[in-house]
Amino acid sequence: MYGMVNQAIKKMIVEQKGENFWLELCSQTAIPEKDFVAFQQYDDEVTLNIVLKVCELTGKSAQDLLIAFGRYWIHFAFRSEYKEVLQTFSEVPCFSNQIVKRPS
Repeated sequence: MYGMVNQAIKKMIVEQKGENFWLELCSQTAIPEKDFVAFQQYDDEVTLNIVLKVCELTGKSAQDLLIAFGRYWIHFAFRSEYKEVLQTFSEVPCFSNQIVKRPS
């Protein structure tokens, strides 16, 4: 998994639960990095452990968390270097019906 995905998960969690929640999650999951490098690849298990621990600590289901993250990801990605790629795909009819409207 690219670090950008983990960056977005971290940002969503910190925005919703606070920095202390994130730090506690890191200590409980033995995540060595508290920050992620966008284009560095990380073992998928790192991301899975984050998701499972958030579910455990919040009582949310993985499905609910991942749906919320998918919505968050679109906004996160539009504020990143992926913006142009997403804008291009959102103009293609077969994708535009599948992707949420571009954030303003």
